[in-house]
Amino acid sequence: MLDCEESFKKKAAYTLETFCQVLGLPHRLSRANEVSPTDIVIWYGPTQSSLSARVLFIQASAEAPRLFLERRGLDVSKARRFVLFGEDSVALFFDEKFARDSTEIVSGDDRCRQIHVDIVASAFYFLSCWQEITSTECDRHERFPATASLQYGLGLLETPVVNQYVEILRREIEKLLGHQIEQRPRFGGKEFAICMTHDIDYIRKWTLGILYRELVQYFLLGREDGGLGKRFERLKAFQRAVSARNDPFTWSLEKILTVERDLGVHATYFLKTGVTSRHDVSYRIKDGYVRKLLKTLEFDGHEIGLHPSYHTFLSTAKMRGEKERLDEVLGRKSNAVRQHFLRLRIPETWKIQAELNFQHDSTLGFPDHEGFRAGICHPFRPYDASQDVVVDLWEIPLLAMDGTFQSYRNKSAGESLDIIRSLIKAVKKYCGVAVLLFHNTCYDNLDFPDWGKVFEDTLHFALGEGAFVGSAEEILTSYLESLNRPIRQ
Repeated sequence: MLDCEESFKKKAAYTLETFCQVLGLPHRLSRANEVSPTDIVIWYGPTQSSLSARVLFIQASAEAPRLFLERRGLDVSKARRFVLFGEDSVALFFDEKFARDSTEIVSGDDRCRQIHVDIVASAFYFLSCWQEITSTECDRHERFPATASLQYGLGLLETPVVNQYVEILRREIEKLLGHQIEQRPRFGGKEFAICMTHDIDYIRKWTLGILYRELVQYFLLGREDGGLGKRFERLKAFQRAVSARNDPFTWSLEKILTVERDLGVHATYFLKTGVTSRHDVSYRIKDGYVRKLLKTLEFDGHEIGLHPSYHTFLSTAKMRGEKERLDEVLGRKSNAVRQHFLRLRIPETWKIQAELNFQHDSTLGFPDHEGFRAGICHPFRPYDASQDVVVDLWEIPLLAMDGTFQSYRNKSAGESLDIIRSLIKAVKKYCGVAVLLFHNTCYDNLDFPDWGKVFEDTLHFALGEGAFVGSAEEILTSYLESLNRPIRQ
């Protein structure tokens, strides 16, 4: 039941709906006169209710509605770190009791429980990507950097904070119920899922530009660290690679397909159909090799999605043209999308994707750091805070990609694998989904040594941990079937 300020009611309803989706709980929005003594009521408001039912009371913050109504950024100095179930967490809005003592998270008896952290407003802040909407910080590609996020400043990028709030809710409901909530396997019969994805930015490596880079920039001009000896070593490695039977990127793609086929798992492959910038590399979707690739992907049961070009993230017309090209070749509507360079303007890009009838997006990840950008490891519907409406699209947020470790974090393959394993364990703990991105460059040992092994070891580790490994479409369909809901409303 919602007793909060009118301007925040839609946002609160959306957030509580998302909580219940994660928990897999049946629920309804009720009025006081519709409640029976046997019901369990989640009451969100400034004061406790006088209902005779069992009540879980979440005290609504007076500050949060004003902040969202006035479209202000959060004063992060007021955020309070606290320990939750042995993990670090953060409260953005909370009551006086918690302000005095951050160990006072909940209180009450078996008829009425009170949560002293406003987990609804705090979660909405992350789910709506409010910090990005109200920030002017961006990198050279107009992307909100992880280093500007509240999570980065608090050391919580690798913690799904929203899922922590859901866990508070679950445990308090269980206390009112007097028994545990059954955790049903929701992803292909498994408790958690790994969504393996591949952005096909290039089909072939050996272009004139790459040859110029290797022979002129790297060898003759020495624009890599190291002396003459290292330059000759690089030249020899380049000669071996360029004389190989297959182009490294084509070989990587075929090897990825072979590994996934042998393990009996599916993935989502995002292909390009257009060029709008020098940051795009052109290949023809109707090219003979690409057509053969599409047939192989479909035969093996993989999902094929669109990887819109660099300047589409704010252009309905450009993205529509590229989607139509892919749909024409597929002979059906494509449902999956991920923006090139992870360029995402919130909520504008989501609204364009929804208008073009994409069902799900997997762009929402930081390019410069692995982690939970929206604080959640489950599929969720984006929220358009400018119009106060839910966007008709599912976001399955990206958790980590190879390029982050290689280009931004300067991590070795071994270090990266350790981090990926840790992230998978975090997602398993919250019965969620980890979306991982490996480009078809990972078996290119000249520029990305040992990354093919990282890809393979990640798959083996995920399967060993009991994950369902599937495409975004498979995972989302299974998740929504557990809620008895269609993908589109």
